[in-house]
Amino acid sequence: MGGLLIFGAWLAVVGLVCDFRQRGVLTAVAATCSFAALGACDDLIKARGCRRGLSARAKLSGQLAISVAVVLGALATGVVAAPVHWLIYVPLVSLLITGMSNAVNVTDGLDGLASGCGALVAIALTVTAELLPSSDAFELGRNRQVALLAAVLTGSLLGFVRFNRSPARVFMGDTGSLPLGGLLALLAVLLQCEALFLLIGGVFLIELGSVVLQVTWYRSTGHRLFRCAPLHHHFEFLGWPELTIVRRFWAAAACFAVAGLLLVASNDVHGHRRTGGVSLPVSAMLGRVRPARLGERRPTNDTVGGPVLASSLLPPYSLQAGR
Repeated sequence: MGGLLIFGAWLAVVGLVCDFRQRGVLTAVAATCSFAALGACDDLIKARGCRRGLSARAKLSGQLAISVAVVLGALATGVVAAPVHWLIYVPLVSLLITGMSNAVNVTDGLDGLASGCGALVAIALTVTAELLPSSDAFELGRNRQVALLAAVLTGSLLGFVRFNRSPARVFMGDTGSLPLGGLLALLAVLLQCEALFLLIGGVFLIELGSVVLQVTWYRSTGHRLFRCAPLHHHFEFLGWPELTIVRRFWAAAACFAVAGLLLVASNDVHGHRRTGGVSLPVSAMLGRVRPARLGERRPTNDTVGGPVLASSLLPPYSLQAGR
């Protein structure tokens, strides 16, 4: 249950440096504690002799319930804006959070693998939060709080890697892996760069994808696509040393993170967003392109202030940022 070390330290520092008047901070803390509680239940059941812990159905149901509750709460309190109808947005984002929670969980199979890759993703999210342009004080304050949350998570993970690397003296367990994936995805949701996050967290996505492909292929053909899934175990079966696998996965995670940051940087030249060429697809990946609707209501510069009327002169698909 090394996750208690990671998120105990994270909560302690977040309580000191973050502004809990920002609803995004409260959302992140509530979601992290909920995922950690679910993971702790699983670890405790395993510690008491039941090797399998919570059933896959019970764990997945818990993850989905937490994700849906968090996304609905974020929409209801105005922390995020849905770029599409909420009946589409809520399931998609809930699947993203649940999927990333599971992705980190399956990646946590070698010493230092999940924690090291998670630290690199957290670093990328910290920089992304600082680079993303903000349209008003509400968005600026939210992005800065997200940057703080991600930076504190980076520090917690780097401290944990020292004891989790091979040979590991402390293990993350579900208490750490479930909230880690959920929190990383939620930070991307708060920044409204969900599509970009799929690139930044590419290693976790590939690990989860290898499991899905293995199961699907085996059920369809009766043969295995990989020698073992998730993917890092496939390389173990090929005879790669554990330390080599971990280092190469760290390198891959760093490449994905840098690629994501280059996309963010390419969308902001000298502090001004470009509106032509390749920047429009980049803005779509950042989750910044959305319909500008007549009479749309957005928060004022005050975090808890009343709504103001959006300009009716905005083009049909503007690069105006969401909440």
